[in-house]
Amino acid sequence: MKKVTLADCRRHEFDGDPRWQESFYLGWVDRKNRACGANHISLAPAGHRDTHVWSWTMVEGKVVGRSQAHGIPMPEADYDDMKLDVLHVRSSDDPRNLDLGVDYGNGVSLDLQMRGYCDPVALSLDRGDVLLGDEHYEIMGGVTGTLSLPDQTIEVRASGWSDHSWGARDFSTNISHRWLFASFGPDFAISTFGFVSNEGYFPFGWVWDGGEVHLVTGASFDAVVGDDGISPRGCDARIETETGRTYRVRGKSREAALMGGVGWHAMNGLTEFECAGRIGEGYLEVNEL
Repeated sequence: MKKVTLADCRRHEFDGDPRWQESFYLGWVDRKNRACGANHISLAPAGHRDTHVWSWTMVEGKVVGRSQAHGIPMPEADYDDMKLDVLHVRSSDDPRNLDLGVDYGNGVSLDLQMRGYCDPVALSLDRGDVLLGDEHYEIMGGVTGTLSLPDQTIEVRASGWSDHSWGARDFSTNISHRWLFASFGPDFAISTFGFVSNEGYFPFGWVWDGGEVHLVTGASFDAVVGDDGISPRGCDARIETETGRTYRVRGKSREAALMGGVGWHAMNGLTEFECAGRIGEGYLEVNEL
């Protein structure tokens, strides 16, 4: 498995492919406070119309802040101190750690710190004929900080998932997918995808368990979707790893918010998960055909 370095955590050189982009994401779920959020940056030097920020924060089922800004000029800063639209990303010299500030300009702001449970895990998003980012790594960890609202301040104690990708990206190649991020504590967390392409179904991801990373080789989600055809309601997933471990993960989504913008969208469900008697939190994301 490739080791993620500090250089991987910084910006990368445009390779000339007009589909090339570089993206950053941090999502977090605080089940006890019924609060969650998702924050995405995409840098596209070949076409400023594709450089964008997607960000939202939800409290008790209500989206209290949102930005879907497209056509943003390319920033000069690196990820160690990048301000773009409502977001302020501050990655550190430790690939496990990063800070994020958000200010929606409506009295809602966040100051978050994420600390990874383990070293970042590198794996490609390109499966079959899907082009989403050949270079890609992920981190799962704890998120703390503050969520300031006009009438109160919430002390965030959440589970987080972050990724950083670069390479050719064409959302039209990912015709359907499932994604499950479930954290049960610093010793046990799951990130699993199921991509549908013109070449078939491709499950992949990883599990942090017993102080080791176990790469996913099989996954069925049995996801339930609401009558609107996009909002996740829950799942009864079965996940298999290359080390022979099998996990059954049941999830019930409490509420959901739209993630995405021009060219791609899905619903992120704030979900309570159960696995082997343990209760966890995270996202269930469904993108239907």
